[in-house]
Amino acid sequence: MRTEIDWRVDENGMLLGLRVHDGHLMKLVASDTSLEFTMRGLSNETFTVELSDLGDFNVRELWNGTIVAYFWVWKVHSVPEVTWSIPDSAWNVLFSNRIAGLEAKRKEAEKIAQARPEAFLVKFDSSYGGEVAVCAVVFACSRT
Repeated sequence: MRTEIDWRVDENGMLLGLRVHDGHLMKLVASDTSLEFTMRGLSNETFTVELSDLGDFNVRELWNGTIVAYFWVWKVHSVPEVTWSIPDSAWNVLFSNRIAGLEAKRKEAEKIAQARPEAFLVKFDSSYGGEVAVCAVVFACSRT
């Protein structure tokens, strides 16, 4: 049985309320319209993060045995400006190997924010095993 988790973020955008840090990514299901992460936490609980009504997404170097670090979540129009200077920040991962140059990336981010102001920019970080960045309108967390 799935139980919905009320999620929130801290002042930097780090997802709180989901006890998956240092857990393992068990499954990632991707389609044109959704991404679903299934993770087992250190407490042996299983958690799911579902993103739907997708825009752009990018999966970079995801490996078997991925160890979960963090999820970061922002509304697309409120991603901290400082993140542009971080090479593995959410926008930079989203546009990795697709758009070159900071100004071109900024313009594309602005287009996304204007076209889909209700969307979230979500970044999955791992301690070992890759990263994912995605724009999605629906963000939900659950425990099984």
